[in-house]
Amino acid sequence: MAPAQWMIQAKDLTDDPGRAALYLTVGQLSNAVGLAPGTITDSLTRPPITVKDNPRRAICRPAARIGRLPLWTRQQLDEFLAIRDRVEKDRELGPHAIEAVTVDQALERGLFSLVEYAELFDVHDQTLRRAQSQDGTFPPAVARRRKDVPGVPEHLFERAAMTTWAESKGYIVQEGVQA
Repeated sequence: MAPAQWMIQAKDLTDDPGRAALYLTVGQLSNAVGLAPGTITDSLTRPPITVKDNPRRAICRPAARIGRLPLWTRQQLDEFLAIRDRVEKDRELGPHAIEAVTVDQALERGLFSLVEYAELFDVHDQTLRRAQSQDGTFPPAVARRRKDVPGVPEHLFERAAMTTWAESKGYIVQEGVQA
């Protein structure tokens, strides 16, 4: 069986346990960042996270390994904490301004939610939410539904940008679906 991609990229310290002691195990990293070990190792089975504001980007690939045991550097931990602190500080300062639109305005401008695009691309909406949080090429939200519209205000995305992104990722855009 071929080794996982992360194993090929990580420095193999199997023959140098003294140097490996300078790295963090998944348990140590879990304690430091407050994520479950399974959440951290789940990233090893997925494409790398490329969203700059996602702290997990810093730890989605270990720097080294002993056999199949992944190891992370203190620098990766520091980068995770710095991104998380910056994002939390931005959140405390208030939401970034994003235009609120009515349903009619959204339709006129060709703006739709991730749930609507999930139907258009014939995927689960969670697939798109994961891509939004982990794929740096995912199109940005350009508006949100106003709160006076029934349901939860949702971020809205431009159809052309979403279709281009979806096609670049190999999703098939369903014909006749009115997203």
